[in-house]
Amino acid sequence: MDIECQVSDNMTMNAKIKTAVLPIAGKGTRLMPLTAHQPKAMINIADKPMIHYMVDEGLSTGIKHIIFVIAPDQKVFKDYLNSVKQSGEWKKEIPEFDFVIQKIPKGNGEALLSAKRFLKKGESFLVAFADDMIPVKESPIQNLIKISQKHNGPIVTLERVPKKLLSKYGLVKISSEQDNVYRIEDIVEKPKPKDAPSNLGAIGRYVLPYSIFKYLQIIADCLKTGDKEVYLTDAIRLSLKNGGKTLGWLFEGIKFDAGSKTGLLEAQAYFSAHHKGLKNLGL
Repeated sequence: MDIECQVSDNMTMNAKIKTAVLPIAGKGTRLMPLTAHQPKAMINIADKPMIHYMVDEGLSTGIKHIIFVIAPDQKVFKDYLNSVKQSGEWKKEIPEFDFVIQKIPKGNGEALLSAKRFLKKGESFLVAFADDMIPVKESPIQNLIKISQKHNGPIVTLERVPKKLLSKYGLVKISSEQDNVYRIEDIVEKPKPKDAPSNLGAIGRYVLPYSIFKYLQIIADCLKTGDKEVYLTDAIRLSLKNGGKTLGWLFEGIKFDAGSKTGLLEAQAYFSAHHKGLKNLGL
């Protein structure tokens, strides 16, 4: 999407990331009919739902405040997460949960805007999407935070994308690279393969500054009379056009697209095979 505007960009990062935003209000249409009776992020992987793994991943890096963006009919998330918290499983970390309702499903950017009121002005934060299932031991979050702080800028997690899947990703144009850290010049959401700026695609772990909300709001205001979705990648692109700096880090660890049926089955197999109580069952 091309949105022309001139605004100054000062996307600086604060020192410590204390908060994660998890947009989980999606309907999971790629997984129908499995999601006809349950939210996508409540689908079990081995012995617990996707959302449980997401919380574990965030807590493992020291993040204790987690904001969940849910749909109006997804009370099940509150019930489940608060029940697990009260059971004592996370008693060492003592997480703080906030829930915000995304009334209309108009994209992941709109979901992030819904969470703005739970963040302090100027607070940098993590964004994680449950579709991308990553084992806790493989989590890129801690490395993302370190790189973001070192370079004082937002950062996107990247992976190499096969040619046949290019149209399913936000793909980046880069100008430099050092130690798998890239300077991003542009990002394009789901382009045709012939228009792809590279084979490096954004996956669901970002460290972002509070000022990203400025760009999300500009895009949302431009689209408020239509039915188009607000994408985080469009906000990052708008920031870049206005002189902002955004980095990308190439993640080469284990990741599954659990929002697809094939990826979900692969995640089921991997997490079950590596589960201490299930790995000896011959799965």
